[in-house]
Amino acid sequence: MAKSRKNAAASDIPLMPQVGDKVTKPRSESILEITYVSKEGTVVNLHVPGTNLEWFRVKADTLTFVDRKPLA
Repeated sequence: MAKSRKNAAASDIPLMPQVGDKVTKPRSESILEITYVSKEGTVVNLHVPGTNLEWFRVKADTLTFVDRKPLA
């Protein structure tokens, strides 16, 4: 029973965003790509692939992850 609690607690911890993850912003259907992650993982820069559009210093907790890159 202790193992199930340990596994449940580990899955509740959100993973830190990584460069290359695909996300969406609130009230937007566009899929954006993370190009920079702060040391704390709380702030990221976003880019629309194939364009020059980029958002700087976006709070990571407001984003919805669509596709995550596998851990190295």
